[in-house]
Amino acid sequence: MIAISHPFTLDTRTGTIAVTSTTKKLYLDRINSLLSTPAYKRPMRPNYGTDMFLALYEAGDDYILAVTEAITEALSIHLPDIKLISLKIIKPNSIGESSVELLVGFPDDTVGVTSVKTAYLLTNGTNVGDIY
Repeated sequence: MIAISHPFTLDTRTGTIAVTSTTKKLYLDRINSLLSTPAYKRPMRPNYGTDMFLALYEAGDDYILAVTEAITEALSIHLPDIKLISLKIIKPNSIGESSVELLVGFPDDTVGVTSVKTAYLLTNGTNVGDIY
């Protein structure tokens, strides 16, 4: 199977859209696409995505719990063939940046690691949440 590589880029050699056929990369791209899409923002498929963006406005343990629940729910609904083995959340630093690292299992019994970075809303209001 061949699919467009995520994030969307151009192949520097040919100038065409970058694609991948590696099974592991395809699954990791699907996870990254899912986690970087806010729920209810995709036309024709409004339930696709995650509510993780809402978690970015939580604080402390509530933030960790909300991110964990959002990721677990999104994977179980939209990518049920992928098994979440572990999820590690790095607490926000002084400028409000955090990251989430996922260890996942694929249907072919291989495993992969992916991560997303988030910007967290600080108590002084200097950083607004986003996922990248």
